[in-house]
Amino acid sequence: MQAYTISEAGIKQHSAKLYTTIFDEVTAKFQKAGVPNAEVNAVRFMSIGLLVTLSEVLDLSEIKQSILMTKE
Repeated sequence: MQAYTISEAGIKQHSAKLYTTIFDEVTAKFQKAGVPNAEVNAVRFMSIGLLVTLSEVLDLSEIKQSILMTKE
């Protein structure tokens, strides 16, 4: 996540490529496991993970706990 804050275009492009690869792999694993709406659920999975990471870095434990306790 910190790589996105670096203004150098090459680093941003490399980071974006890595995140795209991770997203594609998560989506493929969800599809293989028969998860309905695999792409949508991959977006949610990664989004929640990034938000938990951000709340951890910023020491926002109440947000992290709230996220982890939320169920659909």
